[in-house]
Amino acid sequence: MVSITQIEFIVENKVDAIEAEKLGATRLELVSAISEGGLTPSYGTLKETVGSVSIPLNVVIRPYGYHYFYDENDMKVILEDINQYVSLGGDSIVFGALNKNKTIKNNYSYS
Repeated sequence: MVSITQIEFIVENKVDAIEAEKLGATRLELVSAISEGGLTPSYGTLKETVGSVSIPLNVVIRPYGYHYFYDENDMKVILEDINQYVSLGGDSIVFGALNKNKTIKNNYSYS
């Protein structure tokens, strides 16, 4: 029987990402403001970190820490953050949103 172990580290910058890979991480989750549960990293942090490791780099897309209810204006910011990350060569994000009744939002109609 083949056993595959995935070890994900949460990191906040390029130095942490490189160190996590050396320590055996098989994938990374890049965040800022970990004390707030993880927010979208700055463009500069993204630019420095993308391509610095050979393992998958998942980036948290979360504009603020006070809730997960996003309106159309929030979604414009979120989509721009995603576009910036993709433009740097990124290909995997971590994102979540809730409906007002606190169920998981699973469809979006924003353009």
